[in-house]
Amino acid sequence: MMNNIFNQFDPSNSFLNPFIYSATLTLLITSSHMKTNITKSIISLLTNNLMKENSSNMSPNSYKMSNQMLTNTFLMTAILNLMALNLYSWSNTSHLSFNISLILLTWVPIFLLIMSMKKKHFLIHLIPPSTPNLLVPFMFMIELVSFFIRPITLTMRLTANMIAGHIMILLNSNLILNSNIFNFFPSMAFTLLSIMELLVAILQAYIIMTLLSMFMSEI
Repeated sequence: MMNNIFNQFDPSNSFLNPFIYSATLTLLITSSHMKTNITKSIISLLTNNLMKENSSNMSPNSYKMSNQMLTNTFLMTAILNLMALNLYSWSNTSHLSFNISLILLTWVPIFLLIMSMKKKHFLIHLIPPSTPNLLVPFMFMIELVSFFIRPITLTMRLTANMIAGHIMILLNSNLILNSNIFNFFPSMAFTLLSIMELLVAILQAYIIMTLLSMFMSEI
């Protein structure tokens, strides 16, 4: 049993870190050059569905670049989450520093792109309708702070969910390993937690993409 349940989040305890980064980059770079028709069809179907989902919140004509960036964010986050489930691998998305970098690398370019196109609309959006003139400066500052704090809340959400999932799986696996005899219920619980962690890994990537598109649609 590990002396500290948070040891699994220490990069020095995982020897697959270079593999995770190189494999993730390889998958992202070569995904558009794969020769297998089935693989290309699956990737094309997934990408088209994701872009259609974003188009419900954002205009695909005006924000084609933003749409593509959001789709790439989903793919990268999902791949990193799934690869972090491997044995002896470091969970990148369980660290605030990595998550905030990932979110900002997507959020900031999209924000700057939309600001260059709809700056006036963005500033007007920060002031609720029918706001008294005396409260306009205060409401403007409050809305501005709440808007720029959203990447931080997204980061905290992704980090907390991934850490909780890994810790629950670790505790249950230690319970099974320390049992003198095979116990059906801990094994079933471990299997269910593993399936749930697999679903959460994909769901969190989808939530990040959806929330980013919703935030951008408000501008």
